[in-house]
Amino acid sequence: MKRTSNSRSSLFLIELIIAILFFSLVSAVCLRAFARSHILTENARDLNAALMHVESTAELLRAGESVEAQAFYSSSWDTCEEKKAAYMITVKEKDASDEDSGTDGLTTYQITARQLNNGRKIYSLNVTCHTPYSIKEAAGHE
Repeated sequence: MKRTSNSRSSLFLIELIIAILFFSLVSAVCLRAFARSHILTENARDLNAALMHVESTAELLRAGESVEAQAFYSSSWDTCEEKKAAYMITVKEKDASDEDSGTDGLTTYQITARQLNNGRKIYSLNVTCHTPYSIKEAAGHE
């Protein structure tokens, strides 16, 4: 009689251990899925904000406005100084040798948004527009 109760209790313990292992594996998979979704959400938020700021800069260039060659943004995409910045948007005038840039009064600019902590490029846009002066000249005319 004693042997039967021992085997039943050990069988119950083995079954309980298997159930705990199964639920721990399932919870690890769920935790990984939630972590991945958090990363995707952060990347989508960064892409959306970068897209908005890069397009605003492109519209300023198309309107003939002068823009800063570099702009710095905090982690919440508010403008800030370089020391506190998490993101940076750069505007570079492409050389005439790159494309047909610089001919017929057209200039091509490359506007790039980057994350500063790892240098990851978030978004980049090439804009060709008519500009009466370049970025370098605009700094002296303000």
